[in-house]
Amino acid sequence: NEVVAATGNFFYSRQFTFYNAEPFTHTGALSTYNVDDQTQLYNGWVSGWDSGFERNGSAYLGGIKRQITDNTSVIYATTMGRFGKIAGEDGGLQSFILTSNLTESLTFISQSDVLYTTNSAGLGQRNTFGNINYLIYKINDCVSFGQRFEWFNFGGAGFADRRNDDLYNYTVGINYRATSNLIFRPEVRWVWDRERFGFLENDTNGGAPKATDAIFGTDMIF
Repeated sequence: NEVVAATGNFFYSRQFTFYNAEPFTHTGALSTYNVDDQTQLYNGWVSGWDSGFERNGSAYLGGIKRQITDNTSVIYATTMGRFGKIAGEDGGLQSFILTSNLTESLTFISQSDVLYTTNSAGLGQRNTFGNINYLIYKINDCVSFGQRFEWFNFGGAGFADRRNDDLYNYTVGINYRATSNLIFRPEVRWVWDRERFGFLENDTNGGAPKATDAIFGTDMIF
């Protein structure tokens, strides 16, 4: 649901799940087969994660998209295999996305990712679960209001051998389309770092990472 290009996302800030547990790009080949008007199947091969044109890995990429009703669709996607040279990472990522137009103006999106990989020593490299839920309300052709709540659970050697740590973020923001080619995206984001792993800046008193933070951010897309 979140993509690399900033113009493809509702929010200015990023999910923890996207940044820590998903590939940014794939290089390879992908086929799409239309089973019927409601169902599409995907099958392909990619040279690992974020590899460009270097042969860093070898993985299967596939999935299915199903239009449940006129207003609701589901997507399941997976990539399994060798992801790259770094740490000799092998494993699989499972992604589920539900999109539902609750009304003509209100859209609900729920995304869940499960990632498990091992390194060259056979130890768990990344073991993560992410669940992200969006509510986006289109006020008019110029203004939309959005909310995003994320729970990101992570562990493994790729996170300094952490185990079962939790991060939460809640973001509210507006997309204001001033003209047909000019958009402003102000937002406020609250983050809870339950285990104080270090995703937030250090506390000025004791030097330990903060447990909570609130951040205002905005950008302009022209």
